[in-house]
Amino acid sequence: MIKSIFATAFALLISATAFAESNANIQGVAFGTNYETALKGIKGQFGAPTSINNKQIEYRNMTFKGVRFEKVTFNFQTDEQGNTYFSEARFTSRPVNKKNALKDVELLASQRSNVMSNLTNQCNAVGAVLKLAGAEVEQTDGYPAWQMNPNSELTKVAIESYKRLFNKEPIVRGIHAGLECGQFATSYPGMDMVSFGPTLRDVHTPDERLLIPTVQMVWDHLLDILKNVPAK
Repeated sequence: MIKSIFATAFALLISATAFAESNANIQGVAFGTNYETALKGIKGQFGAPTSINNKQIEYRNMTFKGVRFEKVTFNFQTDEQGNTYFSEARFTSRPVNKKNALKDVELLASQRSNVMSNLTNQCNAVGAVLKLAGAEVEQTDGYPAWQMNPNSELTKVAIESYKRLFNKEPIVRGIHAGLECGQFATSYPGMDMVSFGPTLRDVHTPDERLLIPTVQMVWDHLLDILKNVPAK
């Protein structure tokens, strides 16, 4: 986690590039979210914008986290396939007098990755952006990375259980959501672990939702795994 202190005379730029693979968001609106979903989320959090087009949503004289900003813009990019997505947030504030210029603003940024080297690179990238804006940056403890082992004995049990219960092949891959596994692995190196759960969509956004039938699937899967874990 990165903690930073700013003087209020600054233009703070937060971009999807700096937060690559981190699932970063502004008030629950994640970078990389498609235009329609991001627009709905931004309006839901900040109200009607001052101006809007397919490249930028702009607010004037907006208070965010207790700080008054002269201008806030949410910017979008369009990729080669024609998909428009949320790519950048810019917060601009100017002090009205010397006294206000000495006030501090504290920002917190939390990065996620299932690869420790990527997590370190993300923290360094975010810290570099903040330092360019004149911030003092402090990195504190956060969630450690956890890189799954697809050849683990427990993973094989989970795969066979899934196929037996649901008559189809599971999709097995490593993502950045195994936060608790990272914590356990730090304290118990070498412990065999597997991370699984129900189907979620648009996580950490205003449109986050759960596919309810998969909750029962997870429960049945868990019980079957426990029944078939080899005795040590």
